[in-house]
Amino acid sequence: MSSSTLGKRTRQSTVTLTPGSRARSVSVSPSKRVCSPKKENVAPVTPTKNGRITNVFSAGKATVSLAKKPATPTLRTPTTPTVASPYTPIKTLFRRSAAPTALTARDTERDFLKKWIKERVEGGKSGSMYVSGPPGTGKSAVLSSICTEMKKEEEGVKVVELNCMALNRVEEVYTAIANAINPDAASTEDGLRKEFEKQACLVVLDEIDHLAEKEEVLYAIYSLPHHPKSRLLLVGIANALDLTDRVVPRLRAKGVEPELVQFRPYKAEEIKEIILAKLGSLKEESEGAGLGEVMQPAAVTLLAKKVAASTGDLRKALDLCRRAIELVESEAKRAPLLPTQDQQTGVKKVTVAHIARISASAFGTSTAQRLKTLNLQQKAVLCALCVSKSQTVGKLYESYTKLCKRDRMISPLGSSEFRDVVGSLEGCGVVNLGGAGVGGGGGNSPVKKGKGGDEDLRVGLGVPEVEVVVAVGDVGALKRFFD
Repeated sequence: MSSSTLGKRTRQSTVTLTPGSRARSVSVSPSKRVCSPKKENVAPVTPTKNGRITNVFSAGKATVSLAKKPATPTLRTPTTPTVASPYTPIKTLFRRSAAPTALTARDTERDFLKKWIKERVEGGKSGSMYVSGPPGTGKSAVLSSICTEMKKEEEGVKVVELNCMALNRVEEVYTAIANAINPDAASTEDGLRKEFEKQACLVVLDEIDHLAEKEEVLYAIYSLPHHPKSRLLLVGIANALDLTDRVVPRLRAKGVEPELVQFRPYKAEEIKEIILAKLGSLKEESEGAGLGEVMQPAAVTLLAKKVAASTGDLRKALDLCRRAIELVESEAKRAPLLPTQDQQTGVKKVTVAHIARISASAFGTSTAQRLKTLNLQQKAVLCALCVSKSQTVGKLYESYTKLCKRDRMISPLGSSEFRDVVGSLEGCGVVNLGGAGVGGGGGNSPVKKGKGGDEDLRVGLGVPEVEVVVAVGDVGALKRFFD
């Protein structure tokens, strides 16, 4: 093939194809080739005059370009602005993660713990404390507030707060404490002893009942403040009421007995005061917007009485408040303004009917379930009532105390605490005050309050005795009451 022939083919080797048009030959000068032979497989992007993008690729010695249609613009749907619900700040206020507005009805316990810590810090002494009580009684909140104050007031004191739910072995506890005090310290018992001799340390271990099943772990932890020259203040917090009777005697036998502080359940007036204080703080923040009056006073009173009669758990009361507000919110979305709804803010109020509806689902359980949720002392009183049958509150207290001291497994309550337990059992519907119940053997004689007041009040079982026996079947200390 001659060079002139090759030149002719080269000058007519470019073909342009566009949609809807015929292919035509275009003469191109050899010095203006579209693509280099060394870059045959590269697809450059070439803009056209009308703004369309053309892909150019080479096939052998022929260059073909395909024009694309312009891209269709994307249409965005306008978003509707979200309207904040007026109930959102109210629900947030009653969440468990919300900061407590005030530690109501816990001044006595708080003052005692603060004084105990202050005296030992100033005197350079060590010590250990065991704080117990039912869930939701303010134990963790009180200790947390004290720790916050200690961090501000005592610069020379190292404050450590740990939760034991994720800790199973004593080595894990040592490591967690060492990392919080000094990351360079050895996470061993000897390493911690040296750190506790250098500076005063306040260590608060929450949920310590998680470690109670392993006696050696608790003993190792509570033995730390008893070493010479130690400046450790150790405070353990437990929810299980029977730990005081099971754990403390063992620690006492080994010479590391801690001091005891017990938190009692909240009473109805205290729960009511706390709820109203929370609503009052919301009213101040909303600058008179009416959000602080979202619950009717009668509704708050009823809720407080329901919770106090059941468990006295403040967290339970706050959960019920939030659920009642959620119920009202769902109703407000479907119903127009009502007389119980604030005409200015559009916030529907929580009424007694709402609380009754929420309480029915929260507390309307079977007898077996109600007995199962009772604490150790409540079950002990029921067992004493089963053994001695129906009698007065004073006589029942004598029988209860005698049974507790006979087996030496449960520490008996004082007379005032005992009456509070009997009152809570009446609120749960498991005992009857004023006559014999279905499980008792007393008569139907009218009740007369004597000079002793509640001491002469007749008390009887409100549930079958067999239900009580079944409920305490897994508690060895209570089963001995029936021997």
